[in-house]
Amino acid sequence: VVERMAGASDGEVENELTASLYAATWIATALAVYNCMEVYFLVYSSFTRFRGLYFWALTWCNTGIVIFAVGQQHLNFKWYESNAGMSRALGFTLFGWISTVTGFAVVLYSRLSKLGIAPSWIHTTRNVICFNFCAMHLPITFLRAGLELVEDPARWIRAYNAWEAVQLLSFSFQEVLLAGLYLVKLGELRGASLSMQHSSILKQGIFINCTVVVLDLVVLGLEFLGLHSYQSLVKILLYSSKLKLEFYILSRLATAVNTNILNLGKQQSGSRPSTTVKQSLFQTKLPSRKSRQVRDDEGGA
Repeated sequence: VVERMAGASDGEVENELTASLYAATWIATALAVYNCMEVYFLVYSSFTRFRGLYFWALTWCNTGIVIFAVGQQHLNFKWYESNAGMSRALGFTLFGWISTVTGFAVVLYSRLSKLGIAPSWIHTTRNVICFNFCAMHLPITFLRAGLELVEDPARWIRAYNAWEAVQLLSFSFQEVLLAGLYLVKLGELRGASLSMQHSSILKQGIFINCTVVVLDLVVLGLEFLGLHSYQSLVKILLYSSKLKLEFYILSRLATAVNTNILNLGKQQSGSRPSTTVKQSLFQTKLPSRKSRQVRDDEGGA
């Protein structure tokens, strides 16, 4: 099916992966699983309390990547002996893909409030995530199931290819929106009074979120170039890498931003608010006296 979706010519092998793609698939899957194991170790060694949206989103997304990798390998190499076995592999792939994409978006969404993003923007991103889950995941699940399970999938191929392109565009917009919120916020904070340590963290955050945008463009490029087989394996590796990068920086960003807000509050006590804070795009509110101690519901990560 992968080769048929890619529009294989008469000279191409339709039911087997080429030698180069075979090797690339194993390498990408091995690296993705390694990244996931590393994230598991970091999460369970960093969190002091296993609760909160951030913790569960990390766990959900990371587990989804592993499940997606296993299911995709079963479909690629036909590690099943019956239609029931193929259905299980397909179920793993679809559940893993949904968990990976939506879980990654929820990971980014869960830290927006920690960075002082305005509630209106937080509500907007939540609505986008919910819309994409219903309008993108559910139709593509139905189309992929039909493509794999029916005896004559010819009429399903065109619909699947078209909707897959729409899906990738929508998910890329979702992640660019989230990364853009981080980038604008971090750009604002770079102009504030920061220690060298916090300034370095902000630079790392800007670099990582720019990297996330570039990786999304890579996946889109492979889709519109018709390289469907490579796109499937690249998605596994890229999402595992993006999750590891975001986990590395998000908690550090929250700590740096909260510390900076507290420092700005102290600087402004008894004086007029600075223009930078007053005209902030996100209208970050300075904490009150009762909330000066920042608490992290996600267990200190």
